[in-house]
Formats: sequence, structure tokens, C-alpha cells
Amino acid sequence: MAKRNSTEDKLTALRALESAPLSGEGEKLLREALASRNRELVARGASVARELELNRFCGEMAEAFAYLIENPAKDKGCLAKCALVETLDALEYDDDGLYASGLRHVQMEPVWGGREDTAAALRVKCAIALVRRNVPGILFHVADLLNDPQPEARRGAIRAIAYAGGQEAELMLRVFAGRMTDAADLSECLAGLMGCHAERSLPFVARFLEHENPAVAENAAIAMGSSRQHEAFEILKRHWEQTVMPERRDMLLLPIALVRSEDALRFLLRIVREANAAAAERALEALAILRDDEAARNAVQAAVRERDESRVRKAYARLFEDN
Repeated sequence: MAKRNSTEDKLTALRALESAPLSGEGEKLLREALASRNRELVARGASVARELELNRFCGEMAEAFAYLIENPAKDKGCLAKCALVETLDALEYDDDGLYASGLRHVQMEPVWGGREDTAAALRVKCAIALVRRNVPGILFHVADLLNDPQPEARRGAIRAIAYAGGQEAELMLRVFAGRMTDAADLSECLAGLMGCHAERSLPFVARFLEHENPAVAENAAIAMGSSRQHEAFEILKRHWEQTVMPERRDMLLLPIALVRSEDALRFLLRIVREANAAAAERALEALAILRDDEAARNAVQAAVRERDESRVRKAYARLFEDN
């Protein structure tokens, strides 16, 4: 119990370092934390170094990371290694070998009914760090993560590839989008494509609006709407007008609102004024993302008043007026 209390005391002292200039005593405490074999102390020490931008501690953090890679049992769940990589990356520590070792790291730990790899998040953080440094050939290594058994690693790899940008990244994501069977992976891939090059990717992503899995279709629409491209609005509007299934029409309304253009607003306001009450309510739910925009809120309120229907008024009150 005393040992636990000592750890808690040190964690409290480390947290206090983030709110004041680092003194000699504070520096000593931080070095001791990073050199300790306690994953919580190491992780908190890394957080302090990141918050205070203490580049001079990068050497100690690199040593701590190397030790924990070699002794994974000391860092259950990769808590400390993830914190160390986040800080080293934020401080632009330039050691490709360190991040590469984390990218390859697999840590199997006992769980109920068997064993589980707990290093997926670490692999992703290291992949992003290497991509940020534009390490030659890094996309070949990140591509390996696209076949990772852990969903978190696969989706993180997609984000890393999208972050890399460029035509190579786009081509990779297009190829993998065509062969992915997991709906969440595919949705991440479509969002990544829109992040890489929205204008060029728009026609490709729009094909997935007809996907048999409603979740994929909806996420494709959201990715399109989030791009704020006028052409995205035109495609989404046309798809809404041509779709007969109510649930498929409804899922297009939020993506249209995400475009945040005058044309998108006018289109949704027309639904509020003229469509059936259920559709008007769905449109209001989509428009609720604009509730902090005074001009948009006033326009929505005017449309609701013009319609003057109890169900629609109540929906407006719930979405725009209730806290």
C-alpha cells in the first residue's frame, strides 16, 4: 500500500509540473520518472515533457522506449510506449529506427479466454510519425498495416496514408477501397480519399452512395459533405431527388448540411417548408449543426413559422431552443 501511495504522490507531483516553470527539483523528478520501471510514471513524465516542450529530455525518453520494447511486460497495454511516441513525435525527435521498431511491435497479453495484441495503437502512432517525417519508402511499410488483424491498426494505417497525401496515397486508397469487405475500414478509406484530394476523389467516392451496406453509403455521403465542395452538394441533392427509400433519403440530409453552403441551406429549408412532416423533422435534425450560426438559425426559424405545423414547431424547439 505504501508503494502505491508513493506512486500516487509522484504522479500528483508530476501533474503539478505542467502548471509552472520547471525547477531544478522538478527536473530531477521528471528524470526519475522517465528512468523508472513504472509505466504510469513514464507515461506521465512523457506528458509533462510534451506539455512543456522539453526537447532536452528526448534522449531519456528514447532510452525508456527502447527498454519497454525489449521488456513489454513492464508496459501493459503499451500505455507508456504510446505516450513516449506521442511526445517524441510532437518534439520532432528524429530517429527513424525508434519509430520503425514501434511500427513492427506486437504485444500479446492475456485476456479472458486467450491472448490479445495490445500494440495496435502504438503501431499507428509510429506509422504517422514516420509519414510526418517523409521517410523514403514508408508507404510500403504502412501498407502492411492495411492487412493487420487489429481493426484499430488498419484504420490508423488508412489515416496515415491519407495524411501522406499525393497521388501514390490516392492510388493505394482506391485500390484498397475496391477490395475491402469491412464496412468501417471502407468508410475510413473513403474519408481518407476525400482528405487526400477532394475534387479528384469525389466521383469515385460518390459511387459508394449506392453501396448495399447502408453504413458505407452514409459514411461516403458524410465524407462528401465534409469536403464542402459545391459539386458534392449537387451530387448529394441529385441522389436525394432520385432515391425512393425514405431511410436512404434521410441519411443524405446531414451530409448536405455539412457542405455549409447557401445552396445547401436553401435546399434543406425547402424540405422544412414543403416536404411531409417526417422529412421536415429529419431536415431540422440535420440543420441543427448550424444552430450557433445566427443567420442560419433565423432562416430555419422563419421556415418553421411559415409552415406552421405543430410537429415541426416542436422539433424546432427541441433541436434549436432546448438546452
